Amino acid sequence: MRRLSHRALCVAAFALCAASITTSATAGCWTQAEVAAAKVREMQTRLAIAAKECGTGVDIVPSYNKFLAVKKNTLSVVDERLRGHFSVSDSDEGARAYARYNAALELAYGAATASGDSCAEAAALAKEAAASRGDLIAVAAREVMVATLPSSVCPANAPVVFAAR
Repeated sequence: MRRLSHRALCVAAFALCAASITTSATAGCWTQAEVAAAKVREMQTRLAIAAKECGTGVDIVPSYNKFLAVKKNTLSVVDERLRGHFSVSDSDEGARAYARYNAALELAYGAATASGDSCAEAAALAKEAAASRGDLIAVAAREVMVATLPSSVCPANAPVVFAAR
């Protein structure tokens, strides 16, 4: 996968800091399950941006579309977990915070410049992700070492709180 430039990382950090100002009141720390979901979403965002930018030379669109089709259920679970993290008793603020989070990821990966090598890597990753036998989280964990999050990860000994909708 392509590596982000210093400029892209600064853009991402700024965007997520701005988002965290409004999300810190609406979303607590990130559980390990939410972090895993965030890594999958971040990998999916990388692939989506590459699919848009890599039209010449290496066309990853077929591989990306296959990934989306094959992993539709898993991606839906990831989406629900992330929406759940940002939601606060079904408020509109949670939906806006989730949208800001996704926009910050898109801005960060969109700021990087695509190259022939990065497009080839993205195409290979899309194929691998589509072919992964039920363990998309492991592929994402390898590709996204540290998830880009607008707030901190929960301490390992923090109690788990379940919210009813």
